[in-house]
Amino acid sequence: MVFPVLFSILLLAPVTAAEASGDDVVLSPTDIAKDTAWLDSFGVKGTPVVEHPYGLPLSHRSLILPVSWWLSLREQRPEFLRGEISADLLAADLPLLRVVMEKAYGGWDQAAKRGWNWSRWFDDWAKLLADKKGQFLPVRVALAPFGDLMDFQLDNHSGPVQLAEFGSGSRSATLGAPPMAACSEMKATGGKIYSMDAGDSGQQPRRALLSDMTTTVWYLSYPDKRGEVASVHCGDKWIDVKPAYQPKDSDRVRNVLAMARTSEDAPSFRVVSEAISYLRLPTFTKQNGELLRALIAGLPKSAGSEKLLIVDLRVNGGGDAPLGEMSRWLDAGTVKTAANETRRLGQSCLYDALRWGYTQFTMARMQPPISEVLKQRLQQQADGLMKSSPEGCPAVFEEHKSEWSYSRHKLPAKARFLVLVDNRCGSDCEMMVYTFAAAPGTVIAGVNTYGVAQYIQPGYFLLPHSRVPFRIALGQSDLYGDGRSVDGYGLDVDVVLPGELDQSADRITRLAELLSSPRQ
Repeated sequence: MVFPVLFSILLLAPVTAAEASGDDVVLSPTDIAKDTAWLDSFGVKGTPVVEHPYGLPLSHRSLILPVSWWLSLREQRPEFLRGEISADLLAADLPLLRVVMEKAYGGWDQAAKRGWNWSRWFDDWAKLLADKKGQFLPVRVALAPFGDLMDFQLDNHSGPVQLAEFGSGSRSATLGAPPMAACSEMKATGGKIYSMDAGDSGQQPRRALLSDMTTTVWYLSYPDKRGEVASVHCGDKWIDVKPAYQPKDSDRVRNVLAMARTSEDAPSFRVVSEAISYLRLPTFTKQNGELLRALIAGLPKSAGSEKLLIVDLRVNGGGDAPLGEMSRWLDAGTVKTAANETRRLGQSCLYDALRWGYTQFTMARMQPPISEVLKQRLQQQADGLMKSSPEGCPAVFEEHKSEWSYSRHKLPAKARFLVLVDNRCGSDCEMMVYTFAAAPGTVIAGVNTYGVAQYIQPGYFLLPHSRVPFRIALGQSDLYGDGRSVDGYGLDVDVVLPGELDQSADRITRLAELLSSPRQ
């Protein structure tokens, strides 16, 4: 059941209209006409931008700027090229950032309930910038408070865009012995100790198989920014752990291309054997979505009836999951079940505006023509921006409880899909993993995914004065159904591929052949 929930402002003194407004940013008729023409070039009708994009009252069209602004950040703010931000301009933007996060950030209430004092955080940030009045600060210094928030509540879908990274993906490691009790802490190779929550299944070891499909192994995942972990303290014993092979980016791509047998990483399909086919799904950019739709339309009739399909989701940074394009392999019921995961999703007047910012960011460099499918999606989104906005733009969230969760996925007796993942599979890549996990016969192999699926649906916007590009997660998801940590821990695998050889094309092909053969 979906129902709206209204939340009051927590821990904040009121921000006045004058403080939060960016009315000094004015778009000219030429700016607006050019952005309308950009949309029209794709066959999409509408004029999302307004003369005063940061003016009050807030609406569905607030914060929206011409797409050209996303393409010219360095020209607008040359200091970005030096890795710096103006303390004065960022200070002027904090009141607006505060209002946007209060009304739209999906992790706002959870952080407050856990003890995060939002008012103090913004006040301390303002003091940091005031103390550096007139100066240009290194990016990581100017934005350091956001790093503090991420240390408290890891959320890989929120923060500055392309200027600094404060989140963390996951790292997997195998245990040298089975844990006989819950684990309470881990020790990094440098000696630093990190606590482990015994009540959080995402932080605890779990059991899996190696690629021979008979050997049991215990492994865990943890935020990669902790470095390499050497041991974990479980009960009264310290157990040695061995981090899984962590390929360089070039080696990851090489492994994928060796499996795909292509020269470039793009959506591809090939028949491996009479029983096995292979589908490569790289990052779900809008460009790759167009390529995938063209690929699917030209597949042989046999595609979809193979005994085992290898779905390669390694090195997939997310984007727009092409669930509808998987209809040859996934029935509509499975897709619908997975698409309605347990979640809490923002519905304030800023939701549509911030999601439009995401659309602009992800298709700013696209050129027409585009497919009818993409055009219809854009038109529907553009139409949504024209809705009337409720007075005061209250922080409204919808909550939905799913009957299915990732916890219900089990290693099947008979395999239909072999889904390959690594710790560069994040966001909508994880949604694709989740969807296949809901289908009968799915085996998930590799190491845990990145972990960008606990805080969901990022909305993009530019701060008016500093032009710092920001994104914030507009909701939360509980993919396991038990509230465990996912961001920085990822989704679990059935089969761990911990070594360099385990992740090679030859070993993966051997695993696929084993899964496609009758098992005793």
